[in-house]
Amino acid sequence: MKMLEAFSYYLVSDRIEPDLCGSAAGGESGAVVLFLGIVRGDAVEGRRVTAITYHAYELLAEREMRLLVLDVYERWPITNVVIRHRIGPVPVGEIALYVQVAAPHRAEAYHASQQIIERIKSEVPIWKQTHYKNGSSDWSPSKDSSKEISHAGL
Repeated sequence: MKMLEAFSYYLVSDRIEPDLCGSAAGGESGAVVLFLGIVRGDAVEGRRVTAITYHAYELLAEREMRLLVLDVYERWPITNVVIRHRIGPVPVGEIALYVQVAAPHRAEAYHASQQIIERIKSEVPIWKQTHYKNGSSDWSPSKDSSKEISHAGL
């Protein structure tokens, strides 16, 4: 019987330090893929980004991360997953998303990691407000709020 050794998923307001996130490696793991999503200082429509503030419906966000990890586990033989997503303000150059996936082979670890990252961005109720050097800010387009409300039981 296939067994997920462990997984952890957290929303954190403190700076993400990869050394402190733990390791996804385990006895059945032959590959570990690590993804770090870092806030870029791009210019958007002529405005330089200084930070992104992440907002979340925390209970639902953690529930959705758990459900998506379990779903990915059913599709690929992953053995362990570690996810950390920042909430609150994240300055340029700091880590906003940390995803570590372990699997018996590299292809499975890569595919599962990519699936988790894309699904966090599209399904987990975390919104971002981008802040610019000129003092302005704007919100990224909303995700499908009807899905979020139905999962919340509202």
